[in-house]
Amino acid sequence: SEKLIKVLFDLARYHQPTTIFIDEIDSILSSRSAEGEHEASRRMKTELLIQLDGLIRSREDRVFLLAASNLPWELDMALLRRLEKRILVTLPTAEARTNMMVANLP
Repeated sequence: SEKLIKVLFDLARYHQPTTIFIDEIDSILSSRSAEGEHEASRRMKTELLIQLDGLIRSREDRVFLLAASNLPWELDMALLRRLEKRILVTLPTAEARTNMMVANLP
């Protein structure tokens, strides 16, 4: 819920330096244009975006957000604007896969 997100970021600020890792962020911050989205889900997304806006309140704040997604094209555009850096890790090539298999053979 939105209350838990607020508490998470408050705790991170209190115990800084802190890294908040959100795996599969697309599950909670997919595009808001989806039909049939529940009001609680919209409120949670809004609170997360508000917390991201206020992530660096001053130069002394040292809270780092790291997020991972298997579906980056489904992320909300408002989230993408707030992320300072985005890194796309593509699938390995066929040659790289072969090398990994050979390296891990008994």
